Amino acid sequence: MEKLLGSSPPALNVGPPKGPEDLAAFSTLYREVFGTLPGDSLTPRLLAALHANSGLVIGAWEGRRPVGFVYSFLARAPADEGHRLYQYSQVAAVAADRRGAGVGRALKQAQADAALSCGVDLIRWAFDPMRAANAHFNLDVLGATTGRYAPGYYGDAAAGRDQGLATDRLIVDWDLPARPRDQRSWSDAPELPALAGQVMHGTDGRAFLTVPDSWPDPALFPPVEARRLQEKVGRALSDLFAAGFTAVSCRRIRPGTAAYLLVEDVRR
Repeated sequence: MEKLLGSSPPALNVGPPKGPEDLAAFSTLYREVFGTLPGDSLTPRLLAALHANSGLVIGAWEGRRPVGFVYSFLARAPADEGHRLYQYSQVAAVAADRRGAGVGRALKQAQADAALSCGVDLIRWAFDPMRAANAHFNLDVLGATTGRYAPGYYGDAAAGRDQGLATDRLIVDWDLPARPRDQRSWSDAPELPALAGQVMHGTDGRAFLTVPDSWPDPALFPPVEARRLQEKVGRALSDLFAAGFTAVSCRRIRPGTAAYLLVEDVRR
């Protein structure tokens, strides 16, 4: 069922595609949002196949204009996770002039509702750990968690979309419906350093990892330095996850600096 969100026209209309013309519009929007790179495309045929075969394709429109869409496909976890079924969300695209207007949140909520209606209670996706704004949306706004770091997730860095940087990613788990969990308060957090890539441990099972609040920024991080910082943050995340920590929040703590909050044993 479609949802109408917003009180002033044009309302935000979120729902599944009605036909091939919507799928073609999503393909066009994908190119507008992400650009085009050799070997990188999203065709209406692929979206149609996903939509018809256990995938989820959901769009957002303001009036007749498509302003965003998400798509995911059904996947199966490995044996050590009991072969649990989940939706893997590959793309969430929002038109540049509608970012920050609630479109992404509406799309993800519709995706969650659609997954639950199919008997699936987990959605996973990947994001760049250096992008603090994305981390905040995933962890704080949606309530997902992450405890898995995947270096070079997409192979060699692309000069276009990834600007020559490593394609390291964090894998998000969004359990549905959202369950109450320990996301211990930031109010008594220790004073954190402004320098990115620093880890501080609290005395109460918390840890903090600083990252830039704007990424990538060639003016602040030339290519060699940017790659070095990626490696430093990646090593820190790997060590923290290996020690039993899970990232549950990411917030801007001062101009230029954000930080992850990680806690122990949230999955146990």
